[in-house]
Amino acid sequence: MAGFVRSLALFRKIHRAIYFVAAVGLVALTPIACVSEKNQIGRIDCLSLLDVGPEELRPFSRIDFSSDESFELPWSSGIADLGIDNGALVGQTRNTECFFVVDLRDQAFDIGLALKADAKLEISERSVMTIYPLESFDAALALDNLTEMGEDLAISMTLVASPLLNYSVAVNPGSTHNEPFLARYLMIKLETPNFAHFAIKSLHFELGRPEPQAGESWATLLERGSVFRRGLAMQAPATIEFSAQLGEFPWLDVALGVTDSGPVTFEIFAHQERGAWTRICKQTVSETQSWRELRLDLRLFANRLTEFKFSASAIHENALSYWGSPTIRHSLMKAQSQSTPQGVVLVLMDTLRKDHVGAYGYHRRTSPNFDSLAAEGVLFEDAISQASWTKVSVPSTLTSTYPQSMNVVTQTDAIPSSMVTLAEVFQKAGYATIGTSAVPFTGRTSNLHQGLDVLHEIGSLGLSRDMRSKTARPFNEVLLNWLDDHHDVPFFAFLHIMDPHLPYEPAPPWNSLWTPNPNLDFQALNKKVRPFIKDRYMQQMGLPTRSDLIDAGIDADAYLAHELAWYDGSIKGSDVELGRLIEHLERLEIADDTLVVVFSDHGEEFLDHGGRFHERHVYGELINVPLIMNWPNGISPHTLISSTSQLVDLGPTILDLCNLDIPSDWQGDSLKPLMFDDEEYAKIRARLATKPAFAHWERPSPKQYETYGNSSAVIYGGWKLIHHQPALANGQIYQLFDHLNDPLDQIDVSNENTSLVAELTDRLNAFRQWAEAAQVVAEPRTHIDGLTDQEQSELTVEEIEVLRSLGYVH
Repeated sequence: MAGFVRSLALFRKIHRAIYFVAAVGLVALTPIACVSEKNQIGRIDCLSLLDVGPEELRPFSRIDFSSDESFELPWSSGIADLGIDNGALVGQTRNTECFFVVDLRDQAFDIGLALKADAKLEISERSVMTIYPLESFDAALALDNLTEMGEDLAISMTLVASPLLNYSVAVNPGSTHNEPFLARYLMIKLETPNFAHFAIKSLHFELGRPEPQAGESWATLLERGSVFRRGLAMQAPATIEFSAQLGEFPWLDVALGVTDSGPVTFEIFAHQERGAWTRICKQTVSETQSWRELRLDLRLFANRLTEFKFSASAIHENALSYWGSPTIRHSLMKAQSQSTPQGVVLVLMDTLRKDHVGAYGYHRRTSPNFDSLAAEGVLFEDAISQASWTKVSVPSTLTSTYPQSMNVVTQTDAIPSSMVTLAEVFQKAGYATIGTSAVPFTGRTSNLHQGLDVLHEIGSLGLSRDMRSKTARPFNEVLLNWLDDHHDVPFFAFLHIMDPHLPYEPAPPWNSLWTPNPNLDFQALNKKVRPFIKDRYMQQMGLPTRSDLIDAGIDADAYLAHELAWYDGSIKGSDVELGRLIEHLERLEIADDTLVVVFSDHGEEFLDHGGRFHERHVYGELINVPLIMNWPNGISPHTLISSTSQLVDLGPTILDLCNLDIPSDWQGDSLKPLMFDDEEYAKIRARLATKPAFAHWERPSPKQYETYGNSSAVIYGGWKLIHHQPALANGQIYQLFDHLNDPLDQIDVSNENTSLVAELTDRLNAFRQWAEAAQVVAEPRTHIDGLTDQEQSELTVEEIEVLRSLGYVH
């Protein structure tokens, strides 16, 4: 985009106002139709402003080796049989360091000041691949003076030997190339211990800069508020023109914002063939670091090809204007019947144990709204999370990828930008999308903002430190307000509710709902027991075991009863907000046409196996999670799914219910056949009913988790095998549990069932081999007290404070 900025500056020298025709307009998307009595309407068209810029410097994000004529390979060293075969760049290394060059002169791109790259490939040996963007290339000087040729912008990534396609991600920690840099070639170096065969399917580049520039952007305008939008940045004065074919009920969905460079006047004009320009909006925005959301009626131009002009002007030249998520949408007529839901709301109740929910038999009335939705829809009786903490579980769920393949392990690991999130599928299909992130793990630091028009992170709520985990009410309010403007178009919403998470004390009135002794000074007890907590990590969080409480002279049962009462009160507060959400959908008259999915990413341990909190293992209290789906017009009430299901199957199921294509590299299966008795699903139902489930815990920090090693589990045929790899001892530990009758894994029966242990071990090992072969590779990091210096630098002060308040950073 730097080329676009330079071009704007050049135009500005010639004219005071800029008129630049964007080579975009509308992106053709999958039609979504509503059926009325007279005709079929509701085609969705989205305005995309991602390719704004002069043609010779158009943004470039992906190289696919799909044609023998697409690329020249002018030079290589130490590589045999280099060429393009079956859509991949293939070859075999002959030295420990090998080089080759890809000619990009026909699709050169400006890399700006920072660069991120992913590669989709397969390779036979563990290797390191380094990409050098080059502005020029001379074969005679290819290995000399790499600094001048782009070494300061080089990107390295570690590749694991894999017979399957393999995404690898690397982030340049901050090169500072101050001059414009046009990459016309890529020099690629492979470092391998032995000869290696490789096949590179594609390279994906993400452009970025430390300061906002004109062009496509993902930006926040709240320094402490963390409200992010995908959209367009323009340096005033500037104008962009484009055309769009409008449908019957069109409107423009856009948010406007300015930085501290001064007020900006935004104007939007439209006209049809041989018609005069009509100004449909004029807004001067002077309040900095905030978004002004607009819904502009375009019915005057319905059913016609229409020209649009976006214009920004300001007192101060070069003032930045932000056009957040500019999209032309078309309202849907009320349908008589629909084969797909109009909207999807995915509600994540973080840290919610299944056995504390009424629908699963809990004695307290913690979840009446959840229970009602379950009774009127689908209740999954045995849903399994693939991980026991949010940082791994949520990316796994939203990308339908097992943890062993995804390889998100540490606090700041992120999925590659080339992976497809659930929100991205909906966005590309024309849905309006919104997400809330109650902890940095589910937002930008994990790359889970991909596919969202707008993301509200926890910093936008202004919560005090002791209330950082109580996000149900404020985030629900954000969603309800957004639905008011987007309920008449297809929509996808991800609502992350954090309330059951530590610290457990809920906001009033739920903090005294079930406490057995309201006068108990719980804070004094915490202060008293803390010196007696033996585990360093638990001591920092103030979470004692039973023996710690006894050593401190505290009644362990009374202490735990008080914490559980607070935990249940937080669940109740979350459930009330779930009820408010359903009431709002009913007021908007879309409840019957909305698919509501409620689940948890993991549970919580209250001394079930002698410990506290979550993470650290894969016992039932952590990976047995609640899961329901409710869609009155599409799913029969009182539907129970008794067979074991997995969160990795959640995304494929939702897309299948919406008649959207499931990404080919997703690893889960759609559970839709289990919900319907159609004969065509009979064979699929039989397979899904006997499909194994898997879970995995990999410790992110050896120092933070001194006594805990990795754990993996397989659930199959009513049995659960857990494989522990102790951190402080050699050897392996296997435990076997009767999953159906002992869901919390209390009685180990491995000694009486050695043949079953061997069978399940083979099944678990085969799964590991398959999942690791498709592994996403991230750069390894060395951890000190939970976060490295690099991780500290990658998180904002606000994000670190949020993690500290939730017990993840000390």
